[in-house]
Parts: sequence; structure tokens; C-alpha cells
Amino acid sequence: MTSALPPLIQALAGASGSSSANVLTYPLDLVTTRLQLDRSKSLDPNPHNLAAGFRLIRSIVRKDGLYTLYTGLSTDTAATFISNWIRRKFTLHAGVILLERGSHNRHNYHPNLLQEVVLGFLAGVASRALSTPLNLVTLKLQQEQEQNEGSKAGPKKIRAVMRDIYQKHGLAGFWKGFGMTALCCLNPSLTMAFFQVLRRLIEVLTRSKRPLSPREAFFVGAISSSISSFLLYPLILAKTRLQATSATSIQEVWQEGSEAGVAGLYQALQMQLLKGFLSQGVTFNVKGRIEQLVVAAYRYRRSS
Repeated sequence: MTSALPPLIQALAGASGSSSANVLTYPLDLVTTRLQLDRSKSLDPNPHNLAAGFRLIRSIVRKDGLYTLYTGLSTDTAATFISNWIRRKFTLHAGVILLERGSHNRHNYHPNLLQEVVLGFLAGVASRALSTPLNLVTLKLQQEQEQNEGSKAGPKKIRAVMRDIYQKHGLAGFWKGFGMTALCCLNPSLTMAFFQVLRRLIEVLTRSKRPLSPREAFFVGAISSSISSFLLYPLILAKTRLQATSATSIQEVWQEGSEAGVAGLYQALQMQLLKGFLSQGVTFNVKGRIEQLVVAAYRYRRSS
């Protein structure tokens, strides 16, 4: 827990920060997905690095306009807000209800680092159970945009994409690859754990327990996300490919990707790290600003 504010305020601040970051970095998300799914052979020794990602952005804008970089933004932002809201509410309340040890004041309870990771993982699974259908629709919209690139055919509507998923796979199709999604829920909990470690390290080095400045929050959050994403990236890549392709099991995904060797497990890693670096930096920054505004408003009311 990074603040003593009520769980409702913390959850709202965190979800708002994540949603803001999602809007700002969404073009990077779309391009990262395209690079992750790319199976074409290229003479370029690094066909999926940052330079390739920015070339792809220019190509998309040139062919279809700037707005196509935001295909699927509405469903992805909704999924981000719902997922982060539920995850933070679950973590904050479950930490008090399940792990409290003799504390009579629930708002003063602070779980240790391991407890936060476990709670974050469980909360992530619970939140993704609700947001996965929206994430899957977003992925299909992004794929549809790639298939129609350069043509005059307009993008499919969200309702049409949902109808296609239901007709092909039934209701369960909206949760395709949920097993891998659940494993990837370690990502936000590890990010928060690394954030706490780095935050406490700064407290030790500065010998002060002051709140992180906006700049510190940005870089600590960004570095935490980069470390976590690097550790879990093969799972993140496998999840995307499982949901986007006709593969029915993770074994099929691993078998198809084994031709590229170990390097294939980290295809498009650089774009993923850049997206995560900016996204988490903005998330923690906005979250911290909202919490500071709430505290300032409370103190103003007390003093008036």
C-alpha cells in the first residue's frame, strides 16, 4: 500500500492513472502487437526492434491516417480502467480482511512485500476475468485494421467483432487464452513490488519518508515496469499469439515459435519495454498527483 488514503480513493486514482497512460501510449501498444504477431522473413537482422516499430507507425499513418493508430482504443481503455479498478480494490480490501494480524485499525494495516505480490496476483486474476473479453475484442480490432491496411474498407464495429467471436467459438471464445492471461497477472503485482523496493531504497538513501516527487514517481514506476516485463515477456508474447491465432493450446504456440530459438521468445521486446516504461511512469505519476490533490483538498476543508 503506497498511501494511507481510503481504498476507494486509491483505487480511483490508480485506475485513472492507468487509463490516462493507456490513452497516451496506445499507438505503441498497437504497433507492439503487430510486431509480436509478425512471422514474415526479413533480411534485416533486427526486424522487430524500436526502429522497426517507428517505421511501422509511419507506414500506418501514411497509408490510413493518424486515427488508425487508435483502432480499439475505447475497448482497451475500458478494459484497463475496469481491470485496474478491481485489482486495486481487491488488493486493498483483501489485504485488510485476509492478512490482518491483530490490527484494530484497518487503514493502518500494511502487508509485507511477499503478501503484496500474492494479493496483487490474485487481484489481477479476478480483474482479468472480467476485462479479458474487452482485451480480446481490442486484439481482434487491431488485427482487422492490419488486414484492411491501405484499403477503403472501414474498420469493423465492436458489435460485429463480438458477433464473429461468438459465432466461431461460442461464449468461451471471449476468454480464449485466459490461462496465460492469469499467469501474466504476475506482471502488475511484480511491478508494484519492484516499485515498493525502489521507493524504500530512495527513502533509505535520502533518509526521508516524504512522498515521491512526480519525476521520481515517473522513473521509479517506469523502471519497475521494465524489470517486470523483461522477466515475464515470453509469457506475454505467448498470450498474445494464442489469442490472436488459430492455435488452441500453448503447446502449439511454443512449437510454432521454437523455430526462431531463444531470440524468438523476446520478439518485439524493445517496443514492449518502451510502452511499459512510459505507461507505468505516467500511471504512478497521475496516481500520485490525484492522491496529493485529495490530501490538499482535505487539509483545505479542515483549515477553512
